[in-house]
Amino acid sequence: MTGDISNSGIVKVTNNTITRYSNELVRRGIEEINAISLNLIPPVIKNLSASDWLRKGNNAYELKDYDNAILYCQKAIDLKPDYAEAYYGRGIAKDNLKDYQGAIADCTKAIELKPDYSNAYYHRGFAKSDLKDYQGAIADYTEALKLKPDHAEIYYGRGVAYSYLDQKSKARTDFMRAIELGYRVPQEFLDACK
Repeated sequence: MTGDISNSGIVKVTNNTITRYSNELVRRGIEEINAISLNLIPPVIKNLSASDWLRKGNNAYELKDYDNAILYCQKAIDLKPDYAEAYYGRGIAKDNLKDYQGAIADCTKAIELKPDYSNAYYHRGFAKSDLKDYQGAIADYTEALKLKPDHAEIYYGRGVAYSYLDQKSKARTDFMRAIELGYRVPQEFLDACK
């Protein structure tokens, strides 16, 4: 067998079968490297806009791939540092990874950038509730409800926070409002408010 090194660095062998096999191994090796390396970003992806990165972050979040959701939202923030929605997206991904302080910080930044961002208030309240800061959670849920008064989940979240503070009447009122708006409140929460 005779062979030479081509410009691509692949050894060509006169036996065609071996040449195809070698090229196939190289192709598979490159695909595997690209699949496992976060640092190898194809040139097309490097040219994405901040909103494109946020969309990728949202898609990763929907797939419960929270680490990549955080990574993609960070790339959006790197391109557009005043992007409230990217801070919010990164914050809710952090919340799902139980980084509640990080979630609160990102939602706070989103609110600083966009003071009428009801979802950022809601999810910051959610993270505060996870940290058992029920008073802080109630304050955020209340702000969110000022902006979105017909949001059933916010009433439910605030009701849960009230119930943890043993404010049964307020909890029941919020649970009933959530039900009126179509939210399904677990019976044990309603029973606890009697």
